[in-house]
Amino acid sequence: MKKLIALATIVLLLIPVFTVAAGGAKEKQTAAVVREGTGPSWTWDTSPVTLGLYMHEGWYTKQWNPSLNIRDKALFDATGVNLDISMPTGDAQERLNTMIAGRTLPDIVILGWWFDQVRQMQEAGMLYPLNELIDEYAPDFWDIIPQSMVDWYTAPDGNWYQFPNFFWAGEDLERYAEYGVGFQSNGGMYARKDIMDELGITAEDFTTQDGMVNALRKVKGYTYDGYPVHPVYFGPGAVGEFLGWIGTGFFAIPREDADGNLLDMRVQPKYLELLQFQNRLYREGLMSDENFVDVRQQITERKSRGEVFLFIGNTADYTGSIRDLVMLDPEAQYVPVGPVRARDGAHPWINSSGLAGWQVNIIPRTSERPDRAIRFLQYLYSEEGQNLVNFGIEGVTYEKVNGRIQWTDYYLEQQAADPQGAGQKYGDGGGMWWVNNPVYGRSVEPAPATLHAQLHRAIWDASAPYVLNDLAWNNIGPDGGTDEAAIAAEVGTYWEAQLPQMVMASSPAEVEAIWRDSVAHIRRLGVESVWEVENQKFQRNKERLGLRYAWPPNQERFGR
Repeated sequence: MKKLIALATIVLLLIPVFTVAAGGAKEKQTAAVVREGTGPSWTWDTSPVTLGLYMHEGWYTKQWNPSLNIRDKALFDATGVNLDISMPTGDAQERLNTMIAGRTLPDIVILGWWFDQVRQMQEAGMLYPLNELIDEYAPDFWDIIPQSMVDWYTAPDGNWYQFPNFFWAGEDLERYAEYGVGFQSNGGMYARKDIMDELGITAEDFTTQDGMVNALRKVKGYTYDGYPVHPVYFGPGAVGEFLGWIGTGFFAIPREDADGNLLDMRVQPKYLELLQFQNRLYREGLMSDENFVDVRQQITERKSRGEVFLFIGNTADYTGSIRDLVMLDPEAQYVPVGPVRARDGAHPWINSSGLAGWQVNIIPRTSERPDRAIRFLQYLYSEEGQNLVNFGIEGVTYEKVNGRIQWTDYYLEQQAADPQGAGQKYGDGGGMWWVNNPVYGRSVEPAPATLHAQLHRAIWDASAPYVLNDLAWNNIGPDGGTDEAAIAAEVGTYWEAQLPQMVMASSPAEVEAIWRDSVAHIRRLGVESVWEVENQKFQRNKERLGLRYAWPPNQERFGR
């Protein structure tokens, strides 16, 4: 906690002097700013300019190369913008804090909305209000921005600083309702259909705990291509992924009480049931000890080799393994199954893929060309920009037929002949989702062109009936630097260490004993003060959304 407070203090002390160059900060450009013209604002000035873009993800791989990549070239031709893309190569938090303290932030910074540095920069006056930039430089940008986005991200001072990607706007859902676009989740479970057919297992077997265990028992000892097949595998760490945003959703553990107050799922009886179920899988030898230590890359390799029968985790993280396996063996297809339910048979409610968005774009006051930065965001969020970054070049990679994207034969041939080369030349080069509009994208996206794409679409769509509108639970944690934030961190670390002990316990009774001791311990640590803060923010979120109850069973009970 002291470290966080110190960081906040440093930031507050360093920020106010914007005009003094420090830490290698570049001098402001003096180019004239064009404020008017015909057509969309992003067309008013397309003279060449380089904007710095920082992606706060160490695994991000996008490199700007308009001489090779036709999407980069088309983006430059439309806007005049070249990008100087950077990402952390070491400790991401240290890199970001160093840029903040040294006032060396580039024109656009992209990071998760949950990072406390976003709030710190807002409060310290480090960021341009987007509403002011739009009014000044891109007034017609307002025509395509959903009001719900602005309302959700408006800061207490009345300004709007964060432009999210993957924001699911209700206005867009209504606008594109004819295409059947709905909420999605990255969480799910899928299994090898070829093995299911061989062993007489059905998708419905996975809807009950006993049915799932019986199905997995049939797979125990099975080998494929010389490799032993794991009956079930979870995401990294095994326990956290299943008991986190996926497993808790399958079992519909209450998240709000009858009075509309927030509930901590960890202390609910159904959470104990979930723990005991995963413990049952472990005690029967249906899940592997290796799953507790494997990282994402190792799990991907296992799935690509066909070593995993049933997978439960983030479906978006493993599209490559689905592709690699089916290319190796077209019969080795993963198909959606389940989801497994609690003993009471309650309807599962799985967390969404992030209705409030995944990351946010902010424009620091150190930006050399905030006018071009905001217009660049405008182009990206326009339908023209969305088509480019998601689907490529019209007439080359796709055609639009009856309002929907359709891949060209030429593009499909290039992909089939040289997947890597086609990706470098025609693809997004590692990620251009900077201001992605998921509702528009789903409304126009083409039918899957390959078998692995068809399989992934089926797995993705299978979650639709179970997706929870979880916007009310977004950003309810204590603010960084507070006593409650320190308690929450201590509770989280403790609980994470207890979970493997519960799952690897020798009996259901031992699971319960550890769980009860763990619940008592986090209460002694002061978790109830954290609940109070979280509930206050939860209630404010519901007010903003016009909800009395956010948990679907409560809405049904009270006629909402």
